[in-house]
Amino acid sequence: MLGRPVIRKQTDYGFYRPAAYQIANGLADLPFSATRILIFDIIVYFMSHLQRSAGRFFAFHLINYTAFLAMQGFFRTVGLFFSSYHTAFRVAVAIFPNLVLYAGYMIPINKMKRWLFWIVSRLPGMGAPLPSHHVTPVLHQSSKLWMVSANGERVPWP
Repeated sequence: MLGRPVIRKQTDYGFYRPAAYQIANGLADLPFSATRILIFDIIVYFMSHLQRSAGRFFAFHLINYTAFLAMQGFFRTVGLFFSSYHTAFRVAVAIFPNLVLYAGYMIPINKMKRWLFWIVSRLPGMGAPLPSHHVTPVLHQSSKLWMVSANGERVPWP
């Protein structure tokens, strides 16, 4: 956030393209974020006493890491749309709680308002909604994590 005015000035002068900077920034963050999420996943997975299986753990890690990358991309995209940090922060704070709220756990999918149903899933053509086409990465992550951690048991979904 501190280098944002410098980057905007250099972009205006045509030193480099903004997309190149964003791609380089994302690639430079990958090793640090991978290590951070791996440590977090080790702690959460084993403290919650999920099944001690390497396959299930790495599926858990892959799901969490892809959800982290998706949400990181979301916040970076919001940051690119606004020149001020405070404006971007306010917009992200207005959107993110709704993504979490409409992830299907706090408000069950069948109890959601019909006019906000597009957050849960896209409608393919005019057919019925398909649960595998989630718009929000929070819903996608939570549903996949439930599948991985269910251990073959039937888990009541609210």
